[in-house]
Amino acid sequence: MSRNFPPAILNISLFGSRSREDDDEDSDLDVLVIVANGTGKTSPELVRASVKEQFGKDPSLSWYGLRKIDALFRSGDLFAWHLHLEARTLAGTDLHAVLGVPEDYTTALSDINELRKIARRVERSIIACNANAVFEMGILYVCARNIAMAASWRLAARPSFGRYSPYSLPIPFPIADDIYDVMMKCRMASQRGTALPTVFAAEVLEVLRAILIWSEAVFSEVAKVEAEYEQIPKI
Repeated sequence: MSRNFPPAILNISLFGSRSREDDDEDSDLDVLVIVANGTGKTSPELVRASVKEQFGKDPSLSWYGLRKIDALFRSGDLFAWHLHLEARTLAGTDLHAVLGVPEDYTTALSDINELRKIARRVERSIIACNANAVFEMGILYVCARNIAMAASWRLAARPSFGRYSPYSLPIPFPIADDIYDVMMKCRMASQRGTALPTVFAAEVLEVLRAILIWSEAVFSEVAKVEAEYEQIPKI
C-alpha cells in the first residue's frame, strides 16, 4: 500500500487464508494493525479504505498495541506463530523486524484440554434446549479446528492454521467433509448472521461423541511426542 500512514501505525500485515492463498468467497480478509503503545486505533477509516482499495473487500481489522503483541511473541502464543509463519507485511516496518521470532509454543496439551472441556459443555446446552443446535455445532467446529491447530505443532510437518486443519494430522479425523462444511456454516451463521443450516440436536451429539474420541487420541499422541521431546538432551 502506498498511502502515508501516521507514525503511530507501526505495521499493517495480511494474515489468514488470504495470506496463505487458500481463501474462498466465505473467507474473511484478516489484517493485523500494530500501533505504538497508548495510541489506540489510529486512523481506522484510512486503514480500512486502503486495504479495501488494494483487495476489493472490506477487511476484518485486528488492532494490537506493540506491548500486547510483543507479549504474545515472548510467550510463544500460537497466534504469534501463525503471524510469524504466514503473515505478509502490507505497510510500515516489516513484521519480522518489529517482533522477531516467537518463543517456543509449549502449551499445546493444556490448550487441547481446555478445548475438550468446552466441547463437553455442548451436550448440556443441547439437552437444555434443542434450539441451540446450530450455535453448538459451530462451537464444535471451533473446538475441532483449534485442537488440530495446537496439535499440528507437534504432529504435523508444519503447523496448520487453516479451516481444514483437523485433516492435516496423522490421527484420522472422523467427521465427513460434508458434515464438517455444515459445522463451518453453523459457525458463520452464529458469527455473521448468514443463512442457518438445518441441524438437529441428535446430529450435534453424534458429532460431539466423535470429536471427543478423536481429540482424546490427539491429546495422547501429542503427550507422547512431547515426552520424547523432553528426553532429548539439550546442548
